[in-house]
Amino acid sequence: MNLLQIISITKTKSSKLVHIPQWAALKVVVFVRKRQRAAAVAGLLVLCIAAAADYFLSGFARRTFEFYLIDTGQNVVEERMLMRAGSREADVSRYVEEVILGPLSLEAGPLLDHGARLEAVLLRDGAVFLDFSEEAAIPPPTGSLADKFGVLDAGIRRNFSFVKDIRIFIAGQEAKFF
Repeated sequence: MNLLQIISITKTKSSKLVHIPQWAALKVVVFVRKRQRAAAVAGLLVLCIAAAADYFLSGFARRTFEFYLIDTGQNVVEERMLMRAGSREADVSRYVEEVILGPLSLEAGPLLDHGARLEAVLLRDGAVFLDFSEEAAIPPPTGSLADKFGVLDAGIRRNFSFVKDIRIFIAGQEAKFF
C-alpha cells in the first residue's frame, strides 16, 4: 500500500474515521515530492559549491601522466594532485619535472633518463619552449626518443588547454621530433 492509498482511505480525528477525498491525497503527495525534489536540488547545489571552494582554496590541480610499462611497452596513466603555482609557466614546469621524476608504479619505466633535467621553461603566446639537459638525448632502452617526447607533448596538451605549440630543446639545440 502506498502513501496515496493510505491517505485517501482514512484519517483518524478524535477517535473517528474520516474519509479524505482523493484529490486532497494527491495534493499531499505532490507537496511531499516537491519538497523532496527541492531538498535534493539544494543538496546538489551545496555539494557543487563545496567542490568549487575546495578546488579554488586548496591550491591543488589534478594532472594526468602517461608512462610505459617496462615489460610490454603499453601505456599506463597516473593521476596526481599537484600544487598550483602562481603562473602558467610555473605550472608547466612543475608538470614536466614530475614527468622526469617518473611513475609511481614499479612496473612502469621513466619517460626520460633519470639524469635528464629541465633547464628552462618559457611560455609565450601559447607556445611552450622546454630546454632539457644533454642527458635527455640518451636513447631509452625501449621505444624511441621521438615517442617519449611525443608522449610528453600529448601530456602537456592534455593538462594545459592554453598550450598551442611545444618546442623542445636539448642543451640549447632545437630537437625536431614532430
